[in-house]
Amino acid sequence: MFRPWSDHPFSTGQLGLPSSEAAVAFAAAAALARLFPEAGLLWYALALGCALTRVASGAHFMSDAVLAAFVGYVVVWMLWRRRRSRS
Repeated sequence: MFRPWSDHPFSTGQLGLPSSEAAVAFAAAAALARLFPEAGLLWYALALGCALTRVASGAHFMSDAVLAAFVGYVVVWMLWRRRRSRS
């Protein structure tokens, strides 16, 4: 959705790409899967459930949830690599 800057400049309403809830869920899942690999499938299943509920409720399109999953995973991957390079 295009909205001019003059129309509620500090409001994030009606802006959906990517889903911040799904991004946080997938970032948490990626971090927890690295810390507790034996439960990795559980973490990602919970994150997927979060993303699918955002789509099912009509708050986001599937593309919003997919991009959010990618963003969340990549952020954790980059932070994990940076942490390991300092060790």
